[in-house]
Amino acid sequence: MKSGSGAFMKTIEEAREFAELLVRLSKSMGIEASALITSMDEPLGIAVGIALEVRESVRFLRDEPSAADLSEVARSVAVRLLELKGIPEPENAVEKAISSGAAYEKFREFVMAQDEDIRALENLPITNKVREVGAPRSWYVAQLEALGIGRVAHLLGAGRVKKRDEVDPGVGVEVLIKIGDEV
Repeated sequence: MKSGSGAFMKTIEEAREFAELLVRLSKSMGIEASALITSMDEPLGIAVGIALEVRESVRFLRDEPSAADLSEVARSVAVRLLELKGIPEPENAVEKAISSGAAYEKFREFVMAQDEDIRALENLPITNKVREVGAPRSWYVAQLEALGIGRVAHLLGAGRVKKRDEVDPGVGVEVLIKIGDEV
């Protein structure tokens, strides 16, 4: 469950209340469930946009260098899922799956199961039109408006308002800074 400026639930209290409701509902249906509350005050990782996010996810699954916050949240979610399944030593299982390449291979299986060409993972349709936006002055990043960044990506064509609206999977935004960084 996300909370923060870019999330549906703006406060941790709202996110906790909704997460508890979802967990109770799941359990009432016989489904073992759990919830993690994560921050959405800045983008998770650096990518905002379909192909950019897939590329970033693939890099993580291949155990290539990735954004620390993305890595931490993805690992936490994976560990919690394995705990719910009763897998012993879930942290070790997650690390082994990532470092051995098994996590990436499983993702490739998911792609193939949808009748998609896995070669597309190597040739994602990312635009070559890039515009860098710098800081107007040197300082430290005090906040990033995740919702505003999402709106910019949407204006570029990365999202839709209505179900029938077209999406350009190759556009998006890469946010190369985090709160607290010097710019």
